[in-house]
Amino acid sequence: MKQAYMAGDNTINKQEFLSLYGEFGHHLAEDYRDYEMDDLSYAIYKATDFEVMKAQRKANAQYLYEHLKGVRFMYDLTDKAVPLFVPVLFESKEQRDAVRRKLIEAEIYCPIHWPKPSQITADFEANKIYDTELSLICDQRYTTDDMARMAAVINEHGFNGLNG
Repeated sequence: MKQAYMAGDNTINKQEFLSLYGEFGHHLAEDYRDYEMDDLSYAIYKATDFEVMKAQRKANAQYLYEHLKGVRFMYDLTDKAVPLFVPVLFESKEQRDAVRRKLIEAEIYCPIHWPKPSQITADFEANKIYDTELSLICDQRYTTDDMARMAAVINEHGFNGLNG
């Protein structure tokens, strides 16, 4: 279902596949012994050059840090960091959501890695992070050209001056 949804199938209910995926993860966690990697996954693992993977992730993240205008990064990029994504903060939920919509229109999917749990009350201090965080994916599947396209979408839509 997720694959179909990500491929643009509008008949897939996102909440339904997320619920099923979460249920699967719960069952897997309850019964996680005597499982091993299948042969194909093991072959892929053995053939993976992790140094190349790390270098691409670092280059992608560095590109975002150097070329994004106006977003506030949640942390400084260090030499030891090998990020899967770069979390950024916007001034408001509306602004974050508007940027995310523009990215989706450009076929760039950036998740919100910390959706707000229902237990969080309106007066909780962490609401600002829950409401304004967006994760900019920068893993090894992408190139710096992909990062340039993502940065261009964010920068061209006038979301500058957010550091204030």
